[in-house]
Amino acid sequence: MAAPPERCPDCAEPLPANADSCPMCGRWLRESPREERTRPRGRAARAAALAVAPAETWTRVWGNVCGILLVLAFFWPILVVHYQFGAMFGQPSQTVETVFTWDLVAKTKGVGPVLFFVLPPLAGVFVLIAANVWRGVPRSIMLFAAGGGVLAIFLLAALAERAEKGEEIFAPRLTPVYGLFGICFPIYLAGAGLAVGNRLRKRHPESREAGLVAGAFGAFLLLCFFLPVGPGDQILLSVFAEEKAWEDAWSVLLILVLVFAYAVMGIVGFARPKNVGPLCTTTSVLGKVILFGGPAFLALSALGEMTSFEYQFSVFAMSLIKMCLYGHGLMILPAVGFTSLLDQMMARRA
Repeated sequence: MAAPPERCPDCAEPLPANADSCPMCGRWLRESPREERTRPRGRAARAAALAVAPAETWTRVWGNVCGILLVLAFFWPILVVHYQFGAMFGQPSQTVETVFTWDLVAKTKGVGPVLFFVLPPLAGVFVLIAANVWRGVPRSIMLFAAGGGVLAIFLLAALAERAEKGEEIFAPRLTPVYGLFGICFPIYLAGAGLAVGNRLRKRHPESREAGLVAGAFGAFLLLCFFLPVGPGDQILLSVFAEEKAWEDAWSVLLILVLVFAYAVMGIVGFARPKNVGPLCTTTSVLGKVILFGGPAFLALSALGEMTSFEYQFSVFAMSLIKMCLYGHGLMILPAVGFTSLLDQMMARRA
């Protein structure tokens, strides 16, 4: 039997004497002579390590992804169309202006909008450093604090703005996809919690707590479909029965159908099936389809309605991409940090 190293190959955690596995990330350290001879090398070894995705590797990869999204969002431009109506027949001429984030900051009045554009990229730079410099629990805390801190600042700013206007702060109504309030905010919280529970359930299939986390947030996500979103206390679930809603906003309803299925798969966590691997994989894939495929559905829906306008779809697509870069980076980041933190705590307890 090969002797274990002094530090874990994945997380660089100092190892106790005669350790069979890393107490931090759970990496198995001992190999038989046959396993050592047949262990993949080079590119195959890197592919195998990525497929297994230990806690440290998974945290570093997703931390880098979130940091890149937030930094890229700052440099991603949007298009603005200016219409000038001619004297004859009122026919408009169109000119397209490329507007960058720093142009928006220069034209924006007030502290709130400036924070919206500047804080996420600063958090992205910090996350890229934290994901590659720190390890273990400190890195998890830094990732969670960076994403959660920016979201908390946005939340407080939005609360103050609504209070100043005299609006009802927590009115549960349909809002844009990445709205902080209305029905989207509880759906985001429930979906993020379900993703955390599913990851823990995959990493610790024997843990009863991991299944309970996934099941509880799945139930919370399902409950969101019974919240009032329209006049007369109309619940979100009733929107599916409206034919006009499918005609006007089929892409949004399709995303909600996938979210409903995602919630049901989370609730299965209460049942604690014997083989949770396929369930966790399917739930993870469905979550990624919602997260990254949802904007594509919105773009396809908009494309069908904007074919008669030369520039409208380009303007919509560039703005949607910028919004998704900001939104995805901020939504995924705190969930990654919190998942990694719980994962390491459960690994140490085991």
